[in-house]
Amino acid sequence: MRLFRPALGRALRPVMLAATVLLALPAAAEPVTLQTAAGPLDLPAAPRTIIAYEIAAVDTLAALGHPPAGVPDPLFVASIAAQVTDAVPVGTLFEPEFEAVAAMQPDLILVGARSLKQKEALEGIAPVADMTVGPQAITDGLAQITAFGDLLDEQEKAAELTAEIEAKLAAARDAVAARGGKALIVLTNGPKVSTYGAGSRFGWLHTALDWPEAAEGIEASTHGEAVSFEFIADVDPDTLIVIDRGTAVNPEAQSGRATLDNELVRGTKAWAEGRVLFLSAPEIYISSGGATLTVTKRRGNDVNTEHDVSTTFAWKTPVRSAASNTAASVGRSGGVIAPAPSTATVCRCVSSILNTIVSASRVVPFARWDAHAVAARSGLPEDAKRRSLHGAFLDDVERFDASFFGISTAEAATMDPQQRVVLEQAYLALLDAGLDKE
Repeated sequence: MRLFRPALGRALRPVMLAATVLLALPAAAEPVTLQTAAGPLDLPAAPRTIIAYEIAAVDTLAALGHPPAGVPDPLFVASIAAQVTDAVPVGTLFEPEFEAVAAMQPDLILVGARSLKQKEALEGIAPVADMTVGPQAITDGLAQITAFGDLLDEQEKAAELTAEIEAKLAAARDAVAARGGKALIVLTNGPKVSTYGAGSRFGWLHTALDWPEAAEGIEASTHGEAVSFEFIADVDPDTLIVIDRGTAVNPEAQSGRATLDNELVRGTKAWAEGRVLFLSAPEIYISSGGATLTVTKRRGNDVNTEHDVSTTFAWKTPVRSAASNTAASVGRSGGVIAPAPSTATVCRCVSSILNTIVSASRVVPFARWDAHAVAARSGLPEDAKRRSLHGAFLDDVERFDASFFGISTAEAATMDPQQRVVLEQAYLALLDAGLDKE
């Protein structure tokens, strides 16, 4: 028996060695399926290296804790770019750098509407998923959160993010029902203006928020229906929703605020009552459908500034003007409301309905002075000239009724406009208290 045992050990040694090697090998990867805009895409395993050309997908992947390894440059949306600082630039939204993509040996490439033409070429490198976000950005965005959660085994995070967005939507619907009235969506591109209805790329603002249209029958097209300022005046919406496409892609373009600051638009109910929402253009125009868990803090009073979520529908209150005895609006300068993005890009525009601030800065009204003429002969550098074209101004100061307050014309000419407002508002306070001028 003693002679037999070593022989038995030698016989079993290859079996034991094979078992050790098998135990050391990684478990076989299981196939996974990603739900895309074109249907299900089967993959041999969960991807470890992802390149994303769809900015909404970049946002959602980062929110789930899996930022893509490669992204387009530029990303246009600062809050999203901040989440993927370690990502490798792999071309633009429209033109991939194929050599850079191939060098990364990705397991999955994501494309969207702007990069879809490159899908076939990219498929020569790795599987490609069409993650285009359609006109119903809310529905598509929530579907993508679920799809990426399943793909990356992050179902719990996906569910939390979905619940947060749905809560924001519910609050927005309540606010719209209480104060929104009928809305008109317009997109400005420099001096040009187009409008979008419920069937358009921005139609989710109507459908997802149950927000009635101020003008029905608007053509459902990618680039909207070109309209005039007279059209906006005739529709006379309760709320005017503005998307500034021009400055979203070119910061030097004429702003939407400057384009709409004219007599016809200022005569609408929306402008007079402060219901003009300038949505964050890069987010709604470029990255609609994405989701982020980052709450950004307010950094200033710019129309595209991001804010923390706090209040609901800070509409300005119409009051009576003592001088003209006509309807006016408290803090009417500029007549605009700036947006406040929420904790999710997919509903950042919802949050600009829920969380708004008043911004008084705008192009110098021609009634004050010809800012362009002054800037042209100022001798200032070009950037200084551009800055000199904007400021904060009170409307209708020239309509101050000096004689009503016993003030001479000469004295009124040297009065600060703020002094005129103080007099008018003080008189209104007396009227509200039941007292008259005497």
